[in-house]
Amino acid sequence: MATCVTMYGFGEGVKILCQVPDIVPIELKIGLPVKLNFCKIQQEGYEGIVCYSHKAFCGYKIYNQIRR
Repeated sequence: MATCVTMYGFGEGVKILCQVPDIVPIELKIGLPVKLNFCKIQQEGYEGIVCYSHKAFCGYKIYNQIRR
């Protein structure tokens, strides 16, 4: 599966680029609702650096996460 990215805009004009996991590129559309999550991306060893980033989850996945 290809890696997709989206531009997420906050109300104050700030925009960030973030990953959209588990989606086929053809499913992405302008205006598609996304839920922004702050996720652990990787960790370098047991006591190493932990890297975090934002990921956007689209469409039906938002509603499945809210219902849990």
